[in-house]
Amino acid sequence: MGSNKVMVGCRVSENRKEEWDEFVEGSDEFNTLAQLVRVGVERIISDAESDDEEQLEMIRDDLQGVLREIKQTRLDIEELEENIDDAEDISDELMFELEEFFHGDENEQ
Repeated sequence: MGSNKVMVGCRVSENRKEEWDEFVEGSDEFNTLAQLVRVGVERIISDAESDDEEQLEMIRDDLQGVLREIKQTRLDIEELEENIDDAEDISDELMFELEEFFHGDENEQ
């Protein structure tokens, strides 16, 4: 063993060890039980990291959708504010015209 490696052990039942040994014997991918365990652990870690990346991508997609909705809502609010301003202008003009109409009659008499 190289100096940068440490021994990691675990206890399993005799039946499980026999099952793993039989798998290694019938496998073209694994030469030893230790290799099976190392590769198995690495695959689990890799799958977990891959799942995390997929979840992050889904979250990014969701957030981009939310951002689009926020931008559209802002545009809608700006349009409503413009409509309110227009309505206020029309109301002011109407009020002025009504005052002119009613008070204009008084001034003419």
